[in-house]
Amino acid sequence: MEWILTAAGGAVGAVARYGLGGYIAARVSPSFPLGTLTINVTGSFLIGLVMALLSAATPLSADLQALLVTGALGGYTTFSTYEYESLQLALTRSRKSLALNLIGSVVVGLLGAWIGAIAGGSIRAAL
Repeated sequence: MEWILTAAGGAVGAVARYGLGGYIAARVSPSFPLGTLTINVTGSFLIGLVMALLSAATPLSADLQALLVTGALGGYTTFSTYEYESLQLALTRSRKSLALNLIGSVVVGLLGAWIGAIAGGSIRAAL
């Protein structure tokens, strides 16, 4: 069952990534991969939020983790795209954009996960 839930969640996450990435790319200069950065940061926030909300008091069920974390958020986040776009920035010697992309995805993504975990813990405590 976990395989099916992972696949279903992955499909939803991939479609969300495609839609948001396309939306941002159509409105921002293509010289910087802002869509990928946005997706990585929001994905980091969401995984922090979901894990804090669903596993603080009771362990996250394997089915729910397969659907939401491995599937949906795994399909939504774009680490391989991030790596490829970073390589392209390095190859074109866009050093400022490369540094911004690397630092943005890693540092701001970590910050997003931390804020998501705090928000999830606060919401769970309020319920």
